[in-house]
Amino acid sequence: MKNENNIAIPAELLQDRKVEITFFSEIKKNLGILGLSEQTDAYVLHLYRLFYNGSKGKFEPIQQLEAFQFQTESQMHQFIDNLPNISALDMILLMNPSAPPREPFSFLM
Repeated sequence: MKNENNIAIPAELLQDRKVEITFFSEIKKNLGILGLSEQTDAYVLHLYRLFYNGSKGKFEPIQQLEAFQFQTESQMHQFIDNLPNISALDMILLMNPSAPPREPFSFLM
């Protein structure tokens, strides 16, 4: 099962978006995460769950997990760089904030 070059991304997901990062689970070889960015009035990083479709021989996005918004492209890329090191607890807190932080994700940068 190959990874990065073996993802079937629907055209509508790629419209006005760019692939920023892919992660593949070391524990569950059939799961991964795809990060797509887009620029609107801010920089948005969409994270999707990937699942390996054995009949097609490709990973496919099956669910959007979360979308994170950043004021600058630099902030978004700092978050992407730190993403592999974020603990599960920190990710849960980021995905379910009780109030928006003053500086988005400043504790991760």
